[in-house]
Amino acid sequence: MTTLRFFEEVEWKALYCVHHKTPVAPDEPPSLGEAIRMLDALGGGRKGDGPPGAQTLWRGLQWLDMAVQMYILFNPLPAPSCWKSYPNGYRSPPQGP
Repeated sequence: MTTLRFFEEVEWKALYCVHHKTPVAPDEPPSLGEAIRMLDALGGGRKGDGPPGAQTLWRGLQWLDMAVQMYILFNPLPAPSCWKSYPNGYRSPPQGP
């Protein structure tokens, strides 16, 4: 089964963990539809509202950005390769001496 990849690994794992309120993400990423529904809920969308709009997705992406940074603090992973808009990209927290 091929999956459409839109989110980096750290992003979909953070999204999954914050949506399901669990510290452990699955090994396989959610489908794009599932990820959009999780992002919609994160941005304030409700089940009966239909497909998410641009404003709800934007709010969800803003929350996801914070969730990714927190996920990295607690689960160090390699920095995502495509995120160049942040200074030095996402970095794992410095390790002790």
